[in-house]
Amino acid sequence: MDYDYTVTAKDGSSSNDQGGQKFVFARVRELGEDGRTMNQYSRSFSYLTPEEVEETLLQVFRPVSLPEGIEDDIIRQAVNLVHSMENDTETKTIEVLLTLRPEAREDSDSDSDSDSDEEDQTELLLDEEEVKPTQDSEDSDSDSDSDSDEEEIELLPDEEVQPTPTTAEAIDALERLTLEAAETCAMCGVTLQVGDSGTRLPCFHTYHEGCIVPWMQMKNNCPQCHPELPTY
Repeated sequence: MDYDYTVTAKDGSSSNDQGGQKFVFARVRELGEDGRTMNQYSRSFSYLTPEEVEETLLQVFRPVSLPEGIEDDIIRQAVNLVHSMENDTETKTIEVLLTLRPEAREDSDSDSDSDSDEEDQTELLLDEEEVKPTQDSEDSDSDSDSDSDEEEIELLPDEEVQPTPTTAEAIDALERLTLEAAETCAMCGVTLQVGDSGTRLPCFHTYHEGCIVPWMQMKNNCPQCHPELPTY
């Protein structure tokens, strides 16, 4: 699996910031072979100590199978930024973005080229010996090509797994509520304040209506903990 990541510090821009607050926004995005996003989940949280940042990032990366040492590198960079901003009086956000994609299939291309070279050499030998194919061999080649085409056609649908959208009935049935305590929308990283309207999934994660509904129209699971929505 190929990957790339960035760990950067950015100035806070929320109108609700009180000044001096520190946040972490972490996002993991998994791409398919066609480059489209297959899975994406994020987490936004405030912190007081470097240990809080380390523990929470470990939870974010838990569902992902990362190459050895990469998780430690990302967390170490984030913790170093936390230490560098200890005396900063301005609101800051540490942004951790991780993208995963399948490895390129170089071996498959190499095998294909090798098979093509062997076929060319075989055809040259047959031409030199003036060996004429019989009707049976022609029929056999035709059947073999036909079987090969059928195998390719059968394999095509499995090459790309399409996400399952949530039904309109399930989206309409989601709980809409007025918040009695502040919560952070993990989709955009903005805090929902007391009295704001939010949309809550059955797993009790709460989001902005405008953030979660487009997601559910593409997928039928929670961006954070991934349980599928029930069918209504």
